[in-house]
Amino acid sequence: MSIDLHTERLELKDVARIAGVNLSTVWRWCLHGVRGHILGSFVIGGRRYVTTKALQLFVEAQNVTADGEPGDVQLSESAARRADEAERKAKTIIG
Repeated sequence: MSIDLHTERLELKDVARIAGVNLSTVWRWCLHGVRGHILGSFVIGGRRYVTTKALQLFVEAQNVTADGEPGDVQLSESAARRADEAERKAKTIIG
């Protein structure tokens, strides 16, 4: 698997903040998955990261309808604010 180091990446704590879950939940998603879908992640220098694309695909996979079509993903107002904040932080870090 090839990883573009210039792609937008998030630390697991940022993923937890965006999703509104505990950090241990994000670790479980990365190591064991949910309903057969594992959150793709990678390690650089002992730190684990998730690309924004991997997070998007993971969320979409969890929200498909019975006919296989993507379902609507709706964030609470506070989760949407946290997602916006994390996105701004990621853009600042990556440049």
